[in-house]
Amino acid sequence: CDGNGSKDVLDVAFGAGSDRDRDGRLDQCTLSATPCGNPASTGLSTEALVSSRRNPTPVKLDCFGSSVACTGDIAVIGVQGDDQRGNFAGRVDVLERTGDIWIPTATLFSPAPAAGAVFGSSVAIDRNLIVVGEYAATVGGVVTGRAHVFKRVGSSWAVAQTIDCPMPTSGDLFGDRMVARDGLLVVGARGNRPNGLASAGAAFIFRRNGDRFDFVQRLTAPVPQAQALYGFELAIDGERIAVSKVGRAHV
Repeated sequence: CDGNGSKDVLDVAFGAGSDRDRDGRLDQCTLSATPCGNPASTGLSTEALVSSRRNPTPVKLDCFGSSVACTGDIAVIGVQGDDQRGNFAGRVDVLERTGDIWIPTATLFSPAPAAGAVFGSSVAIDRNLIVVGEYAATVGGVVTGRAHVFKRVGSSWAVAQTIDCPMPTSGDLFGDRMVARDGLLVVGARGNRPNGLASAGAAFIFRRNGDRFDFVQRLTAPVPQAQALYGFELAIDGERIAVSKVGRAHV
């Protein structure tokens, strides 16, 4: 590999080989001494790119694309550093698909925007509902974080629910990560303090009820440990939930 005279996957990746039959698979096992002139391929290329989106109002440190979610014909893009409602108050852009073109149709802001709250730090979609995390929001004078649920009303979006951390502690980062699927919403709070352990972390499960999400359960590590950051990443597959912490993941 890496130009050592033997044609293989790394040579292909660096442009020394190719996908001769353009089947999306590397031809490292069949390359001759003189590779053909087709560009190297790893199965994905800019030839497959159908659309891209840039920040329509770029400002330094906007963090456009800090979070994204897509389902069907709706896509949402978090811009957690947006300053229109305060320094790093944040925003979310909503796009809808027409053919292969994604058209901006709405801009969402926190119903209670505040500097440094980073609305748009995470986003999720469950059918006709958009959920937006605001992990540095202040609730009752304490920075714990929030999540906001938006419902489509005609051609616009309106706030249907604001979700506060059900078991709040200072510095929860509730809403830093979230995932939604088929009526199930999981919100990460890697700063949560189960058993008083600093940043041991937690993930909170909610079940959809109409246009709202009802709290079901808090998940913590089987053996919570300080600074483990449980809830740092999340995923859903049916009724299974995967939650990561430092050095390990739990299902």
